[in-house]
Amino acid sequence: MVEAETQDKLGAVIARKITAASIMLKVSTIKQTARNKQ
Repeated sequence: MVEAETQDKLGAVIARKITAASIMLKVSTIKQTARNKQ
């Protein structure tokens, strides 16, 4: 039982990191696009 709980927590942390990374990627892409338009 403890192992499954640990894996759930690990999965949640990884999911959060992936989400944060994709948000950062989107933001940098938007900034790059804005710079190119100027």
